Amino acid sequence: MQIRIKQYLRAMLKGLFICLPFLFLACKSKPDTLANKTSRIVAKVNEQELSLEDLQPYLLSGLSPRDSTKMAQRFIEQWAADQLLFLKASESLDEADQSVEKEVERYRKTLINHRLEEKLIEENLDTTINKTEIENYYNNHKESFILKDNIAKVNYVKVPLTSNAIEKIKKMLQANQPKDKDQLKALCLQNAENYFLNDSTWLLMDDIRKEIPRLREEADLNFSNGKTIEYSENGYYYYLRIKEIRTKNSVSPLNFERQGIRTFILNERKANVLKQYRQQLLDKAREDKKLLIF
Repeated sequence: MQIRIKQYLRAMLKGLFICLPFLFLACKSKPDTLANKTSRIVAKVNEQELSLEDLQPYLLSGLSPRDSTKMAQRFIEQWAADQLLFLKASESLDEADQSVEKEVERYRKTLINHRLEEKLIEENLDTTINKTEIENYYNNHKESFILKDNIAKVNYVKVPLTSNAIEKIKKMLQANQPKDKDQLKALCLQNAENYFLNDSTWLLMDDIRKEIPRLREEADLNFSNGKTIEYSENGYYYYLRIKEIRTKNSVSPLNFERQGIRTFILNERKANVLKQYRQQLLDKAREDKKLLIF
């Protein structure tokens, strides 16, 4: 069977999309008789039919007639291509290749099991993780927390040279007095294009480089704890103070891994919830003589 799909679809869609708005109106106003249902067929490939009722759930409300038509056209073309692909597969593949019942049943079981597992996790998972638990996990698995990239704690500011507060910001940064921290943050919030003044958060050096053009060609070996970089270029004042640096292949600090550890702990708890439930099912089946292993 040879089918010229583009010509077929174009001919079909040309008439369809002229009258598509009227089909929607007809769908709302007429009773759902067999005759009306037949009249609402919008596409057909051999004996497979696509009705307006099948199409409507995939059309978003609030679109203009033009956009609705385009969306309907895309869906109909996808539907037609799927039907034609199936017809071609039915012709081309032998019976063994077309036998999918076992695979479908296996997928069905997997999908249903997965939905039950999600429900069990939702109902039974304890998501509370305290600070001590995270610290214990880190200390017991330090060999797993090896840095793949260089990281640093920094103070960073990028301020337009046209800012009225530029000199005051410079003085505060250079003085580096803890008592000025809140005022400095307020000034940066109002005047800086970008800034980072969190002393406890680790950042990837590659991300820091993206913010400071002069660093992009400089090797990480040139950076050390306490180093300050300060310059003006292309209408901006740049300031970077490296508070602390950790190099690649060293043990990653706890603060850098805290969120990842929380995820690890939750995943372990999820696995335990499912493992315990499966064991309960096995024990109950043995007790009720529903499980026999020969």
